[in-house]
Amino acid sequence: MVGNRDTFRVHDKDDRLSHHCEAQEAIIMALEIPVAEGGVTDVVATALLSRARTRLLQRVASAEPGLAQIWFRASVLERYRGTPGFQLVRTNTVGRVRGADWRLDFGISGETPGQEPDVLVHICARDLGERIPEGERAHWISHAVTLPASVNFLAMQSTRGACIDDGDLRSW
Repeated sequence: MVGNRDTFRVHDKDDRLSHHCEAQEAIIMALEIPVAEGGVTDVVATALLSRARTRLLQRVASAEPGLAQIWFRASVLERYRGTPGFQLVRTNTVGRVRGADWRLDFGISGETPGQEPDVLVHICARDLGERIPEGERAHWISHAVTLPASVNFLAMQSTRGACIDDGDLRSW
C-alpha cells in the first residue's frame, strides 16, 4: 500500500518500510536545491528543510491554514504500540498509525542538531480534526507541545469581543 501523499511505502510482503525516493527527488527539484553528485549532503538537507518550512508557511498564509503543524510528545503513540487492531510503522523521519477505521501520517522531529531524537511528532492541523477520530482527540491534545503564548491573546482569539485590560496602551 502506498503512503498518503506518496511519502513512504509499506511493503505488504514483509512489512519493511522504505523511503519513497521519487517523492524526495521531486521535492528537491521543486525547491530548486542543488544536489552534489554524491547525493543530498547535510548542507543541502538543512537548506531543504529551511525552504520546505518557508514554502509551507507561504501556503498556510495563502489560505491553507490546515497545513500548519502541531507538535506532540512521541509518547502519544504508546497507546497504539502493540495494541490489537492498530499498526504503527515509521521511516527515519515519517510514520503512520493505522486503526480499524482511520490512519494518520506524521512527521518525526529529531533530525535537528542538538535535539533529542524521536521525542516529538507533528501533524497538519487539519488532520487533528479530520483524520483523528473524535474519541482519540483528547488523548492527542493531552500530549500536545506548544510554545509560550499570551493567555490574553489566546482568549481574544477564542472569544471574539473579549475585553483585555492588562495595562496601558503604549507605543512599542
